[in-house]
Amino acid sequence: PVSFPRQTAVSVATMKAETQAADQSDVTLDQVSMSPKRGTVYTSYTVDLLRQTTMDVESWVRDDLGKGIAELIDYMALTSNGVAPNPGKGLFASPTGINTKAYVATDSTTKTQSVIGLETECAIDNADTASASLIATPEVRGMWKGTPWLGNSSGISIWQGAGENQTVNGYKAFVSNQVPKTLGAGTNEHGVVFGDFSQLMIGFWDALEIIVDPYTKAKEAIYEITARQYYDIGLRHPKAFCVQTGVTIS
Repeated sequence: PVSFPRQTAVSVATMKAETQAADQSDVTLDQVSMSPKRGTVYTSYTVDLLRQTTMDVESWVRDDLGKGIAELIDYMALTSNGVAPNPGKGLFASPTGINTKAYVATDSTTKTQSVIGLETECAIDNADTASASLIATPEVRGMWKGTPWLGNSSGISIWQGAGENQTVNGYKAFVSNQVPKTLGAGTNEHGVVFGDFSQLMIGFWDALEIIVDPYTKAKEAIYEITARQYYDIGLRHPKAFCVQTGVTIS
């Protein structure tokens, strides 16, 4: 287990007369603690497949298992609710201190103002940064690309650009199917998260391990391949994020 110092309050300065002594004001600190959690998956393939195929089966399997571990870590960082065996709390599981902003969808103007509110909530806590970005589901992107910015008719939409140049409210924007799509009481409520993702810590204990076992099922001519990664998720400054719920696709 490891711990990282976290500043929770700043020193406060006051005006004083020419020779009047300064007041003491100490920085307030606490800690973000992280400990290794094991993400793992395994698969198998036959010796016949290894001998007969023209593709590099072993590399393909290793790559596939590695992607599975990566998607697990994404899920833990975004959505995991901390219920066993899923350790930790993701951004959409309401960790202590995180900002929230309701989405109002009366018309394109209220939708735009709701999006701008994500930045505002972080700014109120002195936690908005130029490197902040936004993540939403593909369905939210599709809806916002067809929603005018503040109701204008000039062709400017809430979600702009494509490829590596996508932006929302001037900030870089990304999509992920790991962002929840079934929030709230219904099944059509999507999530959006805005923030400085440098404050979302992902700790790794050693590299991704790939273990090849040709022995356990040798009588059946089967190889077993296991992948495992020890990791943990920590929020250094929860106020650097704002989560938006209530985004229904229409």
